[in-house]
Amino acid sequence: MEIIQKQDVSLITEDDGYPIFTPSVAVLISCAEPNGRPNITPVVSWTVISRFPLTVGIGLCNGHFSENYFPRYSRKVISETGEFVLNFPHAGLIDAISRCGEVSGFDPHVDKFALSGLTPGPCKVVQAPLILECPVNMECKVIQVVPVGSHDFFIAEVVAIQSDLFSGQIIEDDRMVLQLSNPVASNGGVGRVQLCWRTLPHLESVDIDP
Repeated sequence: MEIIQKQDVSLITEDDGYPIFTPSVAVLISCAEPNGRPNITPVVSWTVISRFPLTVGIGLCNGHFSENYFPRYSRKVISETGEFVLNFPHAGLIDAISRCGEVSGFDPHVDKFALSGLTPGPCKVVQAPLILECPVNMECKVIQVVPVGSHDFFIAEVVAIQSDLFSGQIIEDDRMVLQLSNPVASNGGVGRVQLCWRTLPHLESVDIDP
């Protein structure tokens, strides 16, 4: 039997990006201040905690730890309002996700929706906006906040779900693929939007069927 060699990996490295969270889906968290000012934060530290009731958790950095780990404005907003929207992007939104992470909502002049080219939409239950370009949007109400080292872990019940119109869903190469009924191509054709169930950099751009 072949012996597979392993090596030790230090928990403290010069590159704070490795080791990092278990590779997962990059999602966009949208929220809004009590006065209505919206914000968007890209997050990979999220998970489904319970199915009945449907409960999710997101981790948001709470302090200055390194160049890449600093207080998130969305943490402040969600702590005040107790709600947010978990938006699932498709692979074609990679650039928008990056732009949302390049600036901070602590700057009162920053409008991440405008900078990223994303569109806020109304929710059914929460006051925060959803992101219209994301095929699936989960409206969430915080039920508990757990401080865990560099991050606060927000546990939230999903109180409503909205999605684009779609005629079916299949699994292709570990990806959830929605067959959208909404036109997503510039020529008005119906597209196939791949939800990012794998780490974003490994996904190709949106695959459009004519």
